[in-house]
Amino acid sequence: MRIDQIPTSYSDGGAREKGETKSMEEVLIPGHKGKSMRVRYTGDMDATVVYAKVGESYDPVNLPELLSC
Repeated sequence: MRIDQIPTSYSDGGAREKGETKSMEEVLIPGHKGKSMRVRYTGDMDATVVYAKVGESYDPVNLPELLSC
């Protein structure tokens, strides 16, 4: 089984000299066994992304713009 990318955390605190930093964390949530899973993001971005099994990999169904980079 393959999942190309699941962002697991983010912080730009080390890249900023001044100002507000951005960060987020994730938690994997089981879905339907062998069919789907969810990733819950909290922090500066609050979203739940559903990954569905497509062939031999899991692909995001509803990827927020922030994570589509």
